[in-house]
Amino acid sequence: MLRRSSTINDEDQKKFSLKKRWLAHHHDDQQQVNNNNQNYILEINKLLREYNFQDWRTITVLVEINSNEYISGKIINIGLNGCLSVQLNQYSNNKIIEINVYENIFGILSDNAPPIQDLIEGKYILTKNPYNKNLYQTAVIIEKTQEGKFKILFQDQYDILCVPRQSIRLFLPPWHDEIPIDWNEALYQTRLFTVKKIFNGFVAPVLLITNSELPIGVYNTISGGDSTLATPGTEIGQYPANPNMETPAQAFDGNVNTKYTSFGRCKLSNCRSGSASNNCGLNTGLYLTLQRGATLVVGLQLSTGNDYPQRDPLMITLEGSNQSGTNLTLGSSWTLIYSGTSGLATDPGRKKPGSIVFFSNSLQYTSYRFLIAASRAPDCSVQYSELKLFGF
Repeated sequence: MLRRSSTINDEDQKKFSLKKRWLAHHHDDQQQVNNNNQNYILEINKLLREYNFQDWRTITVLVEINSNEYISGKIINIGLNGCLSVQLNQYSNNKIIEINVYENIFGILSDNAPPIQDLIEGKYILTKNPYNKNLYQTAVIIEKTQEGKFKILFQDQYDILCVPRQSIRLFLPPWHDEIPIDWNEALYQTRLFTVKKIFNGFVAPVLLITNSELPIGVYNTISGGDSTLATPGTEIGQYPANPNMETPAQAFDGNVNTKYTSFGRCKLSNCRSGSASNNCGLNTGLYLTLQRGATLVVGLQLSTGNDYPQRDPLMITLEGSNQSGTNLTLGSSWTLIYSGTSGLATDPGRKKPGSIVFFSNSLQYTSYRFLIAASRAPDCSVQYSELKLFGF
């Protein structure tokens, strides 16, 4: 018995050492992600400082008067150092709001109804307050109706409303077409949204993840089975890490310009030689322990990578666990929550979010494991730019 116990401890120690080495490498990956995010914000600021706002004088816009609350007004002055003056339309005393667009890049927004194709489930928008038609407030799109209207939920409120496209505005400044910025990415890096509500099986998404999560990549892993840890590299069971950062952390960095790529049972040379098989990249994924603690996940959303549509995940599984440490590598630690389509059955295009997938779940878990069971077509790997978990 003593000899058997010693053997088990040796195996546990091997697993612990492997995970310790992976986490040490991942810490470097995550630091690089955080540095990239900071550099991105600095690049936005640089582009804004180089832009000439003078042509926007007298243009009608939405201006922020409180946190995520906007009113229509007209730009009347372009000052120094990014300071713009907006005269509010609804006040007879010519009330003026000053906004520094270098510091608050979403302080002034376009006052135009958006194209209908830009309005998808889970998108954060502004829409008119039903009790104050002059006020636009932050909301989230829950569902598009057959009549072409949109069910929305206001931030921190509990009533679902149905509104027309004409009542909706996007978080886009008037000059968004002239400044080469990924405005969606900038929005999620600079704004905090808190909206939650269950309505007829739909959930207004509360984003449960941050860019400080520590996901662990896996391969050769099926739902209910033990996890095989993936490592950085270009061989079987690996993901690119140098010079291309395509690690698990990239799936949670809030940036659709990055991605997580996993070769699974194949390797980079299969991509270059065109010798991909039906199994490349399948049964790969990741698991993570959420920084916020135990949560109830009721939805997820995937965003596509920058290229190769055939690598998009189509069939997925999500499992939950309240175990910790090396126990998370054991299949017996996981409970299946969802098995089905990924929300990418209809290709949304490159670097675009798919539909939010909702599912029934009544249990909170501290950790979640996400696996890919099928891709759009055979290729040497699978990839996705973002994985978002929604719930409470």
